[in-house]
Amino acid sequence: MRKAIVLFLLMGAFCRAGRAQDKIITVDGDTIFCRITDVSAGNISYEQRLNDGRIAGRFISSDRVDEYFREPRRSPQQTITKRKLFRVGVEGGYGHLLSSFSDIRNNLPGVTSGNMDRYLRGMKNGIHLGASFHFLFNEHIGIGVKYSFFSSGAELTQPVLISTILPLYDVLHQKERFYFNYIAPSLFLRQWLDRNRRFALNESVSLGGVFFRNEARGDSRSAAYSNYLLKSKRLAADLEVSLEYYLLPELSVSANIGAFYARIKNPEIRYVDSNNELQVQTSENAASMDMSRLNFSAGLHFYF
Repeated sequence: MRKAIVLFLLMGAFCRAGRAQDKIITVDGDTIFCRITDVSAGNISYEQRLNDGRIAGRFISSDRVDEYFREPRRSPQQTITKRKLFRVGVEGGYGHLLSSFSDIRNNLPGVTSGNMDRYLRGMKNGIHLGASFHFLFNEHIGIGVKYSFFSSGAELTQPVLISTILPLYDVLHQKERFYFNYIAPSLFLRQWLDRNRRFALNESVSLGGVFFRNEARGDSRSAAYSNYLLKSKRLAADLEVSLEYYLLPELSVSANIGAFYARIKNPEIRYVDSNNELQVQTSENAASMDMSRLNFSAGLHFYF
């Protein structure tokens, strides 16, 4: 009788121990019986008893887990957050064109070097805005579409000598602006920098089309200064690297640096001639313009 009572108590303890066991159910439908020791945004750490009686510590990535259960006396039943499938981002900052713009210097004769330097600084430096949408195959790679906008401009006012026979001067008032609209398919890559998945290093690569527009307006009696519009559509590429910090699994911020490559060739030229008639031409023999730039921006990203 005493042996039966002891056996009954041992069986009860064994059953309680079995019921107290945690378990992890993977996305493949497998069940891992274990003791869960820690749950973070990126991993679940757990312990398992080996055949020789030793306890082994292990962990599994959250994107491989469908749900997990912990012993009720330690924690209520929980379900892990599902992996996010979509990434939507917006960014804004500063862009710097790398061209020397020697053609602008040649087209504005008589301008002092100081005024010309200020004018070119305005043309080279402008605002950069962007947006992206990616579908994530897993935590490390995704594909989608990327859009960016860049605009810069400058204004110049200066007296210029237009006649060497008589000291005849004119006031040059020149305004000019660049516009770039870029859209392309994009490849997104991510590498986690810490175990808790709060920091990540990202890269995005895209190849698509840029729509370029150059507007200039010159107010002067001199024929050297005129109003014109340049338009062109060309192939362009963009590479961006970013450091991302996750405020929440669904929300993150980033610091970004990007390199944008484009060469503008054979633009359409629109201008008003001396008879006040609109002329439209294609500059087929003009040298291509290097419109590559560097972008520096901050980003906000949403995951769902």
